[in-house]
Parts: sequence; structure tokens; C-alpha cells
Amino acid sequence: MRAAQRIVKNISQGRKLFKFFKSVDEMKAIESLITRWNDKWWLIQWLNLYKRVCGTFYYMFDNIMWVADTGIIAQTSFLTLKWKSLKDWIVLSKNWAEIIKSVFELYHEKQKEHKIIDKLVSNAELLQEERAAKR
Repeated sequence: MRAAQRIVKNISQGRKLFKFFKSVDEMKAIESLITRWNDKWWLIQWLNLYKRVCGTFYYMFDNIMWVADTGIIAQTSFLTLKWKSLKDWIVLSKNWAEIIKSVFELYHEKQKEHKIIDKLVSNAELLQEERAAKR
């Protein structure tokens, strides 16, 4: 039984370590977004940046809650601040930013699709006119 409890504890520790590195990945993504900034798609980029900042805070608060649960820091100070509720609001905000970003990306892709279709139609009309002129 003790071996199983140690395995469960080690798996939990591994997941927390993985989540800690996810926060590092989010910070790297923020840096990448800032260095590759393009004013043409500023709204999508702001939403991406907002989503990544929310992700960073989510993982940071998750790690704070884990540290408090392990007893490394006094848990009472974290209970009064309602970290879990704050973490949930942040992840909700992150998901809404992703949804809004996806809608704008879909709109942009539809615009590109319409331009391609218009170009194909005009090329087909030109081709028909050339064929008619050859007859």
C-alpha cells in the first residue's frame, strides 16, 4: 500500500513539474510574440498575447496553490485571497480570448478564400473570352 501511495505522490510531483515548465513555455511564447510583432494583424496578436499572459498567470497561481498545499508556505494566507477562484477566472478569460481570436482568424481565412474564388472566376471568364475570340 505504501508503494502505491509513493507512486501516486511521485506522479503528482511529476505533473506539477510539467505544469511549472508549461509556465516557462508560456513566457517564451510571450517573448516570441513580442519579437515577431506585425501591425497588420494587431487584434489577433493582442489576443494571442493576452491568452499567453493569462496562461502564465494560470500556471503561476496553480504553482502557488500547490506550494501552499504542500505546506511550504502558510496555507491560510492563500485561502483568504481565494487563489482557486482567481485561477478559474483567468483560465475562463484565456479561453474567451482564444474563441474571439479563432472567430477573427476564421473571418480572415474566409476573406482570403473569397479573393481566390473571385480570381478563379475572372480567370475562367478571360479564358472563355480567349476561346471565343479564337473561333
